[in-house]
Amino acid sequence: MIRKQPLFSRPAQQAAPVPKRRSFLGRVWGGMGRALRKTCTVIGALILFSAFVNILVFSFAGEEKKITLPDQFILTLTLDEGLHEDENKTGGLIPRSLLPEPMDIYAMIDAIERSANDKRVKALAVSIEGGGFPMTSVQELRGAITKFRASGRPTIVFSPSFADAASNFTAYYLASSFDEIWMQPVGMIFMTGIDTESPYIRSALEKIGVKGAYFQRKEYKNAFEGVTSDSMSEASAEMNASMLADIMDQLLDDVSADRKMARDDVMAAIDLGVLTDEESVARGFVDHLGFGDDAMKALRKKLGVNDEKSMPAIVLEDYRDARSHEYLQALMAKKPGEKDKKRQSVAVVNVSDMIMPGTGESGGMFSDKIAGAEDISAAIRKAAKDENIAAIVLRINSPGGSPSASETIRHATSYAREKGKPVIVSMGSVAGSGGYWIATDASHIFAMPTTMTGSIGVIAGKFDLSGLWAKLGVNWDGVSVGENADMWSFNKGFDESGTERMNAMTDRIYAVFIKRVAEGRNMTPEQVEEVARGRVWTGRQAHKIGLVDSLGGLNDALDYAAKDIGAGTRHDVRIVRLPEGSGPLYELMKELGIEVRMPNPINAMMQTWTDLTATSKMPGGVAVYDAGLNRWK
Repeated sequence: MIRKQPLFSRPAQQAAPVPKRRSFLGRVWGGMGRALRKTCTVIGALILFSAFVNILVFSFAGEEKKITLPDQFILTLTLDEGLHEDENKTGGLIPRSLLPEPMDIYAMIDAIERSANDKRVKALAVSIEGGGFPMTSVQELRGAITKFRASGRPTIVFSPSFADAASNFTAYYLASSFDEIWMQPVGMIFMTGIDTESPYIRSALEKIGVKGAYFQRKEYKNAFEGVTSDSMSEASAEMNASMLADIMDQLLDDVSADRKMARDDVMAAIDLGVLTDEESVARGFVDHLGFGDDAMKALRKKLGVNDEKSMPAIVLEDYRDARSHEYLQALMAKKPGEKDKKRQSVAVVNVSDMIMPGTGESGGMFSDKIAGAEDISAAIRKAAKDENIAAIVLRINSPGGSPSASETIRHATSYAREKGKPVIVSMGSVAGSGGYWIATDASHIFAMPTTMTGSIGVIAGKFDLSGLWAKLGVNWDGVSVGENADMWSFNKGFDESGTERMNAMTDRIYAVFIKRVAEGRNMTPEQVEEVARGRVWTGRQAHKIGLVDSLGGLNDALDYAAKDIGAGTRHDVRIVRLPEGSGPLYELMKELGIEVRMPNPINAMMQTWTDLTATSKMPGGVAVYDAGLNRWK
């Protein structure tokens, strides 16, 4: 048998030919030829890549279920993955509508509010199978449920049990906004109220020779109280008690109104902590004990039908996609000369997590997630210069960060207003310290009633590890030039000169912070001082004292922006998300008409900034930051 030479075998070695010396012109033409071949190779690769992406996209699209909405149906939603806010930072190379991602809170709200005007939707049924919902998100979703109920159509909610210890009552708080509440037999309601607690580790640190050397402005700025004290200060206790009381007051108002109960009866149940299934029904917190299919059967019976075929259930996400498809079909059906009125645009710029100088990628691949002032200010300035963008909505969900980075973003908002663009701020769960600083020059500020905001103050300092090194027998030695050259060394505390400089720095930043708030909120410095001093307020409290203009969520801010530019509501404007992606691949995808959102592995792989190392990562070790606000998110 003759063995054939393999297709990719190395050819037999031959004597290398002696290269001939080429002429100068030949070398020039040869170089141009090689460059041309490389260019063609790159272009060819891009063409092949674009073809691959298009094939992939159309393959997904071809497999996508075509949904035609029936003449009447029940709109359904299952909440089993919490309520998240899509900040338009994640995704991939394939359009997000083709990927199995859960709807974000605003997609849910928008679809529910639109369904309230859709005569085909006969009822809304929601199943709550998880917990740990942010309070602000629950309040926004409750608002959408209330609008649907105003249409006169029934709403029901089912849960196996409202007993998720992490929910802190929020799951039931959401459920109370529905007409009927169903719970599975043997289910329970955890109505344990709300609390806050923090570890105080000064004594533990002292045992290993570590001290916290921090400077705060002023008494309510308790971000690092846990490392400088063994217990909660009177100022912190007063502030926390005030916030918790206000949040509880909101819960009592809303639940008692929706369930048509006395506030005292709701508070009595909260004091019990846990209600069994029978107690939940007897006290009026649950209407029926049963399973999910029992609830749907009862709902269909109320609607006058007995079978699923006559009244099918349509999942909210499918409903949203079907409505989008109907809208596109309506556009395609228009006659060639029939055009829609050109819509104005509103830019939404997100500021999430710790505010730092540079870009969002400044921390590196495996660093903590940050809000890069360079990216955010550039996005605001881009929107300010864009003639097609009429207003800017700054969405803030941040506990603060670097004073200089916060000032950079604030200045960009001031620039936008000078260009004639209104800047409306929408605060999420947290918008405190530097997160409030960047909002001071806004045209209008929205916050949810349970948003944590304010914290107008400064924190600065470091850890002193000299005692630890002494215990370990480690001696640090070196030379320096300049009296305070080793001021930021963790191997010693602040000496008299360093202490004087730290006090001067924190005093200056605090004074500027007060000035920015006074100028932006049309208050005197004395008025600002009364509500500042590092104190955190709920959104409702902040509204009463003038730090916030209106209570509402992102959609309320968008509606306000649309009305401000004479466009009606948010449904009458084009929403532009900034900042956009960048780079050759982004431009290629954009040219192909494919929505590009680069994935951020930081969000999935790393935790948020740890409280104890926050100032060490700040320029100069100083921060307008409140680590304690993270626990409210």
